[in-house]
This record gives sequence, structure tokens and C-alpha cells, in this order.
Amino acid sequence: MTIEFESTPEGARQGMTHHQRKIRELLEEETAICEDALEGEYNQGRLDEIHKEIAYRESQIEKLKVK
Repeated sequence: MTIEFESTPEGARQGMTHHQRKIRELLEEETAICEDALEGEYNQGRLDEIHKEIAYRESQIEKLKVK
């Protein structure tokens, strides 16, 4: 899942934008899973994966801010 972006300010900006977009998509998926849980269908395994990926992407954003 490692994604490399150029070591330039523009590359870092593109990387942060990419990770932020993916985080929004993951949060939408998380919301859908939680809504399904209200109907009795619950997928804790996927929720755990989503939380791990969000944490990873947030850490990548922080690294890109340093560049």
C-alpha cells in the first residue's frame, strides 16, 4: 500500500490530496457499514481494516507535511 510521491512541494501537495481523498472514501464506507449495522448486518473486520488504513494515511500526510 506504500505510495511514493516526488520530494518536491508539489509532489507533497499531490500526496496529501491523494491521501485525504482516500480517507474521505474510507469514512463514507465506514458510515455505510454502520448504517447496515442498524439493519443487523455488521462487519467488524472491515471496520478494523478501515481504521488501520485511515491511521496509515494520516501518518503519511504528516510525513508529507515535513517535506
